Amino acid sequence: MLRILFLLFITIITCSTSKREYVIKKDFLTGIKAGEFSVYDQTGKILQYRIESRYNALHSVELVAYPSKQVIARLKNQITLLLYKGKLEILDPKSNKWITGTINQKLKVLNHKSTINWNGRQLTMKHNVASFTTKFFDEKQRNRLMAEYRIHVVSSVVTNKYTMKIFTDELPDALFLLCLTVRDHIVASKKKT
Repeated sequence: MLRILFLLFITIITCSTSKREYVIKKDFLTGIKAGEFSVYDQTGKILQYRIESRYNALHSVELVAYPSKQVIARLKNQITLLLYKGKLEILDPKSNKWITGTINQKLKVLNHKSTINWNGRQLTMKHNVASFTTKFFDEKQRNRLMAEYRIHVVSSVVTNKYTMKIFTDELPDALFLLCLTVRDHIVASKKKT
């Protein structure tokens, strides 16, 4: 019995400890482009990625790895009515091929759930308004928590700053980072209207 409790304790500690953590800062001025972000290591000092956008009527961003400055992921919104529908493309470093997927969210005020399909996996991104936290769950693995990010409360007034924790090595960090830009874009669009 003691051994079972010990294993349960180790499992809980392992599942709640992040494998990677990022500090993400949204650029203050982007003009009419979609939001752009700098993604730092957990200290907030070493730049790991940049999320850059292009002048486009739709939400369109690229994830650039640093220091190589190689584009490793892309996201482009598609024109739909009452639905955010985006196409994800993430470069697989092993095969050097782009793997595509989708992210969808109904554009309702109270809907805080997105569905992500990528490389045979289905994830749900759920936003908890009360805690300022958004979590990613794997639907096929009993809603296993894969990653989460939290907006800093002070930053929600001035410019957005997030802390992202990733709990898995099964999916690329790029997937979670692109999905954060979707949520930020939807919230920013609702503030404008």
